[in-house]
Amino acid sequence: MKFSNFKTCEEIKIYLDKPFRYTTKSVFHYTSLDSLVKIFDEKRLKFSKFESTNDILEEKIVTEETKKKNFFSLMKTQIDNYGMWAMYGGLTKSDYKSLKDVCVKIEFPVATLKKYISDKNLNANLIAYTNLIKPKRKNIITCGTVKNEIITEIKKDILSGYLKDDIWKNEEELRVWSVNEYENIDDEFLASLKLIPSPCYTADEYVDILKKSGINDDLIKKMHFIENKYYNTYRKRP
Repeated sequence: MKFSNFKTCEEIKIYLDKPFRYTTKSVFHYTSLDSLVKIFDEKRLKFSKFESTNDILEEKIVTEETKKKNFFSLMKTQIDNYGMWAMYGGLTKSDYKSLKDVCVKIEFPVATLKKYISDKNLNANLIAYTNLIKPKRKNIITCGTVKNEIITEIKKDILSGYLKDDIWKNEEELRVWSVNEYENIDDEFLASLKLIPSPCYTADEYVDILKKSGINDDLIKKMHFIENKYYNTYRKRP
């Protein structure tokens, strides 16, 4: 059955619980160079708690059971997004004070991620979007390019952890869940990652930033930076 024909929130949830059905070869995670170094140095991914989420609207509607879990957010669209770079500080090129001030986009191969989720016995789902802040008489639930206008009542308990407000729609989020705050990764996993600089920097500039920050050369060599195809296409307005 098509997404547009679903009549219940339970059917929406089943659809969202198959996040790799229509996902392309890679998914992405925006973070700071500081967090990137920790991923490679500590060989683990840090999962977020709801108390630290930047989406207060979602925090208000999720169940207490959902709040007990931790999540790792990824973006499934292949299209680069200036909005995401701006949100995570990636559209400025100034005198940075620390690695926390420089943003990087991590590319995760879907094949690697699917195996990791299976081996670790984790769960993953897509996020759907609707109008939460001012609900209309007619609900519209979207996920990527598909939408549903049939469901008359959105059951927030059923879609807890699966639903965000439309204002976040550009993120096209894929979410991985864990009961742990950290999940270990191995060298093979790390070797599969591609690291994309902000549109304001070249890959070599990121390597220089890491070296000037005192990061070990052996650790830097493990990082596979590639050029951002949108390099030097953005100008900050005066």
